[in-house]
Amino acid sequence: MAAPSLRLFWWDAPGRGGEPARLALTIAGIPFEDKRMAFGDDAWAAMKPGTPWGKMPILEIDGKMLAESGTILRWVARAAKLMPEDPWLALKVEEFLEVIQTDVELAAMFNGRKGEELVACRREAAAPGSLLHEWLAKIDTALGGNPSGYAV
Repeated sequence: MAAPSLRLFWWDAPGRGGEPARLALTIAGIPFEDKRMAFGDDAWAAMKPGTPWGKMPILEIDGKMLAESGTILRWVARAAKLMPEDPWLALKVEEFLEVIQTDVELAAMFNGRKGEELVACRREAAAPGSLLHEWLAKIDTALGGNPSGYAV
């Protein structure tokens, strides 16, 4: 079976949307076209109405569009053979992804803050007893409970 034609659309900036998929595809040696869009780019404005949800990231697989960063990352993980074949172990990996996306990211997001305000928010979030610190401790405990040191 021929490898699928892949095009990953994301902003020309690091971030949780497209960057993890870019890294996983690159590490696995899976060829893909890295379509980086500049903020305010006319190409994105033209493309946006034809996307599933009107936002990026988008992974185009053989001409079909897949949206949402978590869904894209799970597809890439399977394509790159980074996801366990055992259904239970695969679910445990997805559980970790959900915790990171719904709890850890939320505790660490400071959209719109800049300069000293951003620095102060990050210090507060990382302080012992904070919600982010609590979630990171839970992840450390879960990882420490696995002989592999990984999610599964």
